Amino acid sequence: MLGLDIPKSNTFSWLYIPDEDIKTHRVSFPSNYSEYVAPNGKSTVLAEITCSNDEEIWKQKEADIADEVIGDLHRLKIINKNTVCYSKVKRSKYAYVIYDLDYTKKMQVINRYFRERGIELCGRFSEFKYLNMDACIRSAMNKADEFYKIRA
Repeated sequence: MLGLDIPKSNTFSWLYIPDEDIKTHRVSFPSNYSEYVAPNGKSTVLAEITCSNDEEIWKQKEADIADEVIGDLHRLKIINKNTVCYSKVKRSKYAYVIYDLDYTKKMQVINRYFRERGIELCGRFSEFKYLNMDACIRSAMNKADEFYKIRA
């Protein structure tokens, strides 16, 4: 997670880096979505690295990871490293959905559990599906339609 000491670095939502020599594979720009995710006059960047928790990167120091990511993004002209005013590395052990042979059965149990308690699930993490941004938006719109039909 990077904070930049500039109000806006670009107009992108996100971008992918298909380069095996660059650890970061996806970069997003949350402050381009909302002015409320960064202090006034600053902007935010999220650089994602996907790996297994047994890979070498899990053993690296956070400062080394941040330095490498900042250097790579600077070399690729995605950011100017001189504008970085904040960095934080956050590791998430279970960030991506892993589909196994019992996925459908397990999800039926989970969905029934929450539905019986009046809790609706919506979005990538609560539905436990790998959804791209357009599918996340569609999921939210479908859930809103369901609520509207229930209340109408």
